[in-house]
Amino acid sequence: MINRYKIVFPLLFISMLLIIGIGLFFSINYYNINLSKAQDYIRSENSVVATFIDDYFTELIHFAETFAKDKDFINAGFSKKSEEKVLEILKNYKNSNKNIAYIYTGYKNKKMVINDWEVPKEYDPTIRPWYIEGIKNPKSVYIGTPYKEYKTKKWLISTGKALVNEKNEVVGVLSIDCSISDFVNLINSELSYKTGQTFVINRKGTIILHKNIENINKKFEYIHFVGSKGIIKDNINNKSYYIAYTKLNSSGWYIVTMVEKAEVMSPIYKGVISYSIISISLLLSFVILQSILISNFRLKKLVKERTKELEQKNKRIMDSILYAKNIQNSILPSEKILKNKFKDFFVLWKPSNIVGGDFYWYKERSDGSFYIAVVDCTGHGVPGALMTMTANSILNRIIDDTNLVSPSDILQKLNILFKNTINSYNDDYRYDDGLEIGLCYISNNKLIYSGAGISLYYTEDNKIIRIKGDNKGIGYKRSKIDYIFSEHIIEIESNTNFYITSDGYEDQNNPEGKRLGRKTFINLLNSIYKEPMDKQKEEINKFLKNYMKNEDQRDDITVIGFKL
Repeated sequence: MINRYKIVFPLLFISMLLIIGIGLFFSINYYNINLSKAQDYIRSENSVVATFIDDYFTELIHFAETFAKDKDFINAGFSKKSEEKVLEILKNYKNSNKNIAYIYTGYKNKKMVINDWEVPKEYDPTIRPWYIEGIKNPKSVYIGTPYKEYKTKKWLISTGKALVNEKNEVVGVLSIDCSISDFVNLINSELSYKTGQTFVINRKGTIILHKNIENINKKFEYIHFVGSKGIIKDNINNKSYYIAYTKLNSSGWYIVTMVEKAEVMSPIYKGVISYSIISISLLLSFVILQSILISNFRLKKLVKERTKELEQKNKRIMDSILYAKNIQNSILPSEKILKNKFKDFFVLWKPSNIVGGDFYWYKERSDGSFYIAVVDCTGHGVPGALMTMTANSILNRIIDDTNLVSPSDILQKLNILFKNTINSYNDDYRYDDGLEIGLCYISNNKLIYSGAGISLYYTEDNKIIRIKGDNKGIGYKRSKIDYIFSEHIIEIESNTNFYITSDGYEDQNNPEGKRLGRKTFINLLNSIYKEPMDKQKEEINKFLKNYMKNEDQRDDITVIGFKL
């Protein structure tokens, strides 16, 4: 009997430990999985709101950037004819976007151009928040802080850009207003947690959007966010929260979603207790345990199969993009061709993705004269790359099939053909594609330059000179087909350096959100232009990396430099 007890009790003790151990394992596993699901849900809801708001303001930014360059918008405060054209455009755009409350332009002469409001005599646009915000940084689109509308006193957010004339004078501001209530309804409509709240803060931590209007323009006490998105756990006002955040590319704002930790953990704790009891009961039966093990095996097998399928699909997508890169590379002029034509040169070509919307183009004529250009098409990634193929094909077609020689004539023809190819059958102003280009023609010791939105830089008297490209895009709906682009003739000297760049280099931000800018770029060229071209490329690339630090590249970048 004693020997039997010596055997039975150890076996019972071992069995109890085994049951407790297995029960603890499944309880911990349940805890981790459900906590991860809860955090994923909070992150997902935060991401949905961020995507909506980012897409919304990206569209408004694109509209503001496009029409702030338009001559009619610049002159509408001073010309009746331009005012009528602008009113029609504003009416069409507002009708196409139901979320817009008002869209208008104000000018330094206190003139307002707006469709659906009779402007009071005493109304002065130059003292309104949207106008003041617009002229602070004329080169950039602004997204303002909320303000109360003059007539209805409703809370609005303005997106806009300064209107700058050819003399580089700020003559007014284009502004688009949207109601805060539209966003407030969105950010609080889906979250299932009672203590959950989603709101928006700017870079300084000021609350921009909140379901409680009284909190707008107040300071959010917690802004210790690392990176562009994530989820953290921390205490605010003596309460513990899970806080998900996403940084918006369009405005630099943060979408913040907060849920009290107690509400998140309560059902998980209850589930752990219930699951532990059930697990211990089930483990007493070998048959049920075997069933669980088989089920887990099948689940792991299914996950493995699905993971393999996803890996294969991702590989096919990546292979396609890499093949697209090879195709895009094939349209670029070879280094051997450029070496034969230039005394010295460099090319810095950095798509923001694997492929991009920038490219550089070379074409030689039968008489030995030739063209060199930098082209910046609408879009990035694969859509931008498709646009470069179209633009490259049209440029080659113009040279091969017409007798046009003048860069100005070529740009005018490119404008017509691109409009007919891309935008002729699309009346929706939200979809408007085109390109900017800087085109040089070199013949008989002369360089003739014509630019659409892209400038030429060259050295003269030990300094960098800028020839500004015309403030007109190519192929856009508003691009006039009869517009004649300016030409500039430069006598070529042996030590003259020439540079052409897309706007990607100058538009790159540092971690503080400050744009690199044209002035900095010109100063950089002034400091390095006496170096060999390969050394200049190295310095330009090094300067960009130091300026960006850990910031993502926001646009395609192309810079070329050459001597003749």
